[in-house]
Amino acid sequence: MKRTMRKGIVRAITGSMGRFLSVFSIVAIGCGLFAGVRSAGDEMRATTDRYFDSSVLADAQIYTPIGFRESDLERFSGMEGVARFMPGCVVVAESEYGDEIRNVRVQTISGGEIYDRINLPKVIEGRLPGAPDECVVEYRAIQDGSYSLGEKVKLTIPDGSTQSMLLRENDLTIVGAIDSPLYLSFSWSAISIVSSEPKYNIFTGNDAFYPDRFNFMYFTFKGSADAFSYSPEYDEIIQDGTGNLRYEARVWANDLYAAYSGGAVNEFPEISEELIREFFDSGSEPFYVLTRDDVQGYTLFENDARRVDGLAKIFPALFYLVAALVCLTTMTRMVDEERIQIGVMKALGYSAAAISVKYVAYATLAGLLGGLFGTAIGFQIFPRVIYKPYLIMYRLPPIRPVFRYEHAWPALLIAVFAIVLATVLAILKILRSRPAELMRPKPPLVGRSVPAEKVGLIWNRMSFFHKVTVRNLFRYEKRLIMTVLGIAGCTALILTGFGLRNAVNDIIDKQFSDILLHDIRVYLKDPVTDVQSDVSISLLSSIEGVEGVCPISAQTATVFGEDGEELELSLVVPADVDQFKDYFNLRERESGRPIALPADGVILSEKASKLLGLRKGDTARIEPAGSEAFEAPIVAIAENYVEHYVYMSPEYASRVFGNLEPINVLLTRTDDLDGDAADLLAKEILEKDEFSALMSYSTVKARMHVIFRNLDALIYVLIGSAFALALIVLYNLTNINVKERIREIATLKVLGFYDTEVSAYVFRENAVLTLVGAGPGLLLGMLMHSSVTLSGEVDMIMFGRQIHPESFVLAFLITCGFSVIIHAIMHFYLKRIGMVESLKSVE
Repeated sequence: MKRTMRKGIVRAITGSMGRFLSVFSIVAIGCGLFAGVRSAGDEMRATTDRYFDSSVLADAQIYTPIGFRESDLERFSGMEGVARFMPGCVVVAESEYGDEIRNVRVQTISGGEIYDRINLPKVIEGRLPGAPDECVVEYRAIQDGSYSLGEKVKLTIPDGSTQSMLLRENDLTIVGAIDSPLYLSFSWSAISIVSSEPKYNIFTGNDAFYPDRFNFMYFTFKGSADAFSYSPEYDEIIQDGTGNLRYEARVWANDLYAAYSGGAVNEFPEISEELIREFFDSGSEPFYVLTRDDVQGYTLFENDARRVDGLAKIFPALFYLVAALVCLTTMTRMVDEERIQIGVMKALGYSAAAISVKYVAYATLAGLLGGLFGTAIGFQIFPRVIYKPYLIMYRLPPIRPVFRYEHAWPALLIAVFAIVLATVLAILKILRSRPAELMRPKPPLVGRSVPAEKVGLIWNRMSFFHKVTVRNLFRYEKRLIMTVLGIAGCTALILTGFGLRNAVNDIIDKQFSDILLHDIRVYLKDPVTDVQSDVSISLLSSIEGVEGVCPISAQTATVFGEDGEELELSLVVPADVDQFKDYFNLRERESGRPIALPADGVILSEKASKLLGLRKGDTARIEPAGSEAFEAPIVAIAENYVEHYVYMSPEYASRVFGNLEPINVLLTRTDDLDGDAADLLAKEILEKDEFSALMSYSTVKARMHVIFRNLDALIYVLIGSAFALALIVLYNLTNINVKERIREIATLKVLGFYDTEVSAYVFRENAVLTLVGAGPGLLLGMLMHSSVTLSGEVDMIMFGRQIHPESFVLAFLITCGFSVIIHAIMHFYLKRIGMVESLKSVE
């Protein structure tokens, strides 16, 4: 009996290889997408973690403008918990390059032979510096043509400054290009074109600086190399290590202050005496402790990986449900086709379990093999496709995907369980019947009237074939429901993919075109209280290319939610409410109604309200930086997509704070300037002593386009996978519908129908089902889009909430197009059906 059952299983597979491969393919796509996309975020983080470990990226840094003495190095290197220690020098200088004056950051690669190596660079071209007058630059500066090997770099630092007392060599020759773990991406702070913010990084040997003079120290802590970056364990190690570092730094600062108060002369008075006086007289700490979160691109990459995680939570799961539904239909059909064989086996004395083994084994093999193949391919393909576009923005090594069991097992278990469960339910239903009933073919469904027949105005005007189509649709209700559900699911997946792309693109379009109605944000060096008499506004307005200026107060504040949540955002108070309307479009997202700044209360941006759990009418507790907290009613929720804001009228601010907040930002509208003209305008603004920095939204948009273009890769993967699933699902459902009606089709041929007429007879029903399924699919896609966009957001960004009309049209047309393709393929199958089939006895 066992041998017979094994032969039956083999024959079931070989005799219906098309069905087996269909189930195999659907499960493979479902498991591959489910496991592959879900592993992409983990693979991205694993790649950076390996890179950080191999390059020994510092866990923490401490910087002081005052400078460290030799004895200070011994103090900090001997701290408890320090694994590696390296001192260094970093200065900011100006570099002449043709007619351009560039701000550059010059820093040492190592701290010397007696210290550990940290932040190891990777040489891409040339070599590392071997002489005091040699340097290397970042490889991206070579790629974009900013520098070339062999070029001379002349550095200028103002005489008498503390940094001029550190750098010894001012004329350097570029001998190589490197990737440094300290700079993973382009400078996000370059969005703000700050006068002191360097655009380029140059690396030298220790000999380019004066000996025994340092202003930076780099640390790695014990246990951090064994902990996974971005993990809670790593964060705990860093928290303990930086806590010790801050304590030691405060002790160092106190000792330095005691020496300064006692009149002691610093070891390097020309470097630090003036700064010592400035820091201690102001009460500020003369040091800054930095972690990897301050490394250029470190946190940004983590946010990108989290965005991938968010989109991978729901979309693959919904994708999986559609695949499981179609597998259910396929296996149910297989059991129905073999009801006569099942009846014979029951009559021969086979038990229900023995009969079920064949079909359960068939379903298990199809699900398990398809799942293993899909996950194995998915782990290799999807993370690579998703990760590759990020290399445009980040300087990171290639990804090395691995088979991740934590994602593979759920995919395999769900796939096998769903298919086996569907098979068991179908076989149990058959096994309840008596052998005599099963050994006779299933009687055809009895025709019955349909609702359309009762509407004579319509029914009487329908042709014969149209009446047959309507009756067949209602005759096979189960087939109708399963086909409509399958098509609806595929349409919904396609629409969700296109909707995701709309949601990402809307961030830039709506934020920087519809909401922010100004082009540049200029920061004043010294905040002012009297706007009317201040010369900085008139000075900025007089610059050619500037159309208008709106002064505001912008400061950091913390808002607390109802359940203890807290969120850091920007508190904005305009000087003139009427003028502010022309620079900030405050409106409700759903209704589009404009929002006026209230005389009593605040306006909160939408994403902030969601994160804090606050709604219109609630009371928010707000704590501005350096001020006491206050409570304010939330009068309205404003549409906003990037960062978080709370807006107050100047009247309400004066009541809360006792006086008007100093103006420190000038919102600026400009003429429509191209890239070069905008850069020249920014440069001209920053040449004025009254302004310390500016933020150009044209630069912000360009950078955000790069970021979201990376996310497009994931979206295209999802859309492409939805296309593949839709094609297989439609083929599978159409194939089942055709095979169920072989005798009916053969009979039509006997009656003299041409091949094209036979195809039209069959596919007319499928066309109606496609149209009927695509409609609800669009509605389901709207619900799926809402869930996926919410799960894919990060804290600082809100995706667009609307699906564009063209996405609905595309999703509908693609579904219909796939249906037409399947019909064309199946037409040739129908042509091969022999007429003799209709003459065979049903016994």
